[in-house]
Amino acid sequence: MTFPFGAIPGPRYAAEGGYGPPEGISASITPERLEELRRSPPSELSDEDLVHLIQHGETALFDILVERYQDRIYNTSMKMLADPDEALDATQEVFMKAFRGLGRFAFKSTFYTWLFQITLNFCRSRLRSRSRASRMKTLPLDAKDEDGEFQAFSLPDDGPQPFETLRKKELLEAAERALELLRPEFREVIVLRDIEGLNYDQIAIVLKCSMGTVKSRLHRARNALARALAPYLERE
Repeated sequence: MTFPFGAIPGPRYAAEGGYGPPEGISASITPERLEELRRSPPSELSDEDLVHLIQHGETALFDILVERYQDRIYNTSMKMLADPDEALDATQEVFMKAFRGLGRFAFKSTFYTWLFQITLNFCRSRLRSRSRASRMKTLPLDAKDEDGEFQAFSLPDDGPQPFETLRKKELLEAAERALELLRPEFREVIVLRDIEGLNYDQIAIVLKCSMGTVKSRLHRARNALARALAPYLERE
């Protein structure tokens, strides 16, 4: 889904004080390098170069980062929350939180992995609020055989995944429903890996867990989705 144009504060919003100033400055840069960046076309600068300039007063440049990532943040929020209004609200909140916290960005990860951390933290908070209000049904992550033993569904991690093979509208709708029923920690890895295309290292940074944990969650989540979608795939 494409993010609605104009729903996120547009150009000049940061410059007019819409976000408020970034809090603190944690990263250093030489005056010479800063001047070099200021002479460069903003649209050609990397995310990290833009962050340096924003940290040193060029707050209007934050709109470039918004334009680069608003679709991806909205889509991730939509996959996690399954509600357009909540996804829009989440996207706005994420960028406001990112701007206010940009002064503390220490360049220990890429800007977009840091932005995804903020996104998932916000979505987790929303989902926890939902779960307190009502108990939600979730997909089982492991199948059991007749003897009650856990049995993995045969789906290679590196082979075609559910979201790569589904083409028909009915199947896509079924996939969306199945994704919504995954527990949040398993939905996250599917969204980050199979939808957003992050690699294992990046996902581990975003989720603040080991690569082994990422692979384990991804394998179990894919198995759960494959089982849920098996009746539809068998018709193909």
